[in-house]
Amino acid sequence: MIEISTFIKKWNVEYGQYPETLESISTNRPHRKLWLKDAWDNSYYYSLKKNDFILISKGIDGILNTSDDIKAVVK
Repeated sequence: MIEISTFIKKWNVEYGQYPETLESISTNRPHRKLWLKDAWDNSYYYSLKKNDFILISKGIDGILNTSDDIKAVVK
């Protein structure tokens, strides 16, 4: 998640905005397709706000907003 979050921040610096979707950052590099799923093979939850984003691994249960979620919030 740190690598993904760092790349998203760099994207913002380069393009002046955060990517609309995680899929948009994975299109030109095959290894970035691995960024679409977490360690439990669940899709990450990515939410874009005006000046920040949130990236969440739904954890082992695969359910959003439970106690095992792992979050990266960037403001």
